[in-house]
Amino acid sequence: MDINTEINIGRLIAEERRRQGINHTKMGRLIHTTRSNVNNIEERERMDTGLLYRISCVLKTNFFAPFAKELEEKGYQEPAEPTTDMLKFTLQDDEKEFFVSEDINDGYQEIKVLDVSLIINGVNYDETIELPQEIFPLLMYAYSCALDGLLRNLDDESLEFRFFPWLERNHPRLAGAIMEATEGLLIERIEDDVDGKYRNHINYEEPTNEDDWFELGDNDIRYLIGNLPDRIHNAKRPLSWLLPTLDF
Repeated sequence: MDINTEINIGRLIAEERRRQGINHTKMGRLIHTTRSNVNNIEERERMDTGLLYRISCVLKTNFFAPFAKELEEKGYQEPAEPTTDMLKFTLQDDEKEFFVSEDINDGYQEIKVLDVSLIINGVNYDETIELPQEIFPLLMYAYSCALDGLLRNLDDESLEFRFFPWLERNHPRLAGAIMEATEGLLIERIEDDVDGKYRNHINYEEPTNEDDWFELGDNDIRYLIGNLPDRIHNAKRPLSWLLPTLDF
């Protein structure tokens, strides 16, 4: 069914964000996405209800209200309270397995994350990064290939230092995804750094205006992820915050 409405929800979000004096960078942090994705969201005429609910909470504005008013003017009734069977029917096939878990009732889902040890300009940092979920089986496959090949029989310490350079040479897109996620996380750390833990040791550039991102400068960053199986673990994340899929 074609939905005809003059409501441009992205424009309403953009106007309210500007009214509250929130720039794209801060908005991205508040809804756990990138600045560029904020731009994308504000260009949409329609969007996922979970995302719209999250934005409504962050901006303390009911963005469902214009739609409700329009439907009320058309004389449409409120839906009946959904039963478990009704909810289960509306889930996509790949989501049904999560319905039996109590996590979905709280709006959460388990995802895999990666613990990364970093040496940045000689200083050690331990971080946990989120990656598109389809990367993890590819990473484990690459890891097994490395252990069966050039990195065979290395001790744990040597493997920690040599696996990521091997990954860069043999699987640059996988390595690039890790680097991009790590650099994005470091930018967040620098923005929120009040005690100088990151700013005192990492070279960065401040934005030229409030809508730009901080950027990392020239840094010597080494990635230690050699013991990969122990570095991958599960974490809970709100369903509406899940990362998009990686386009290989």
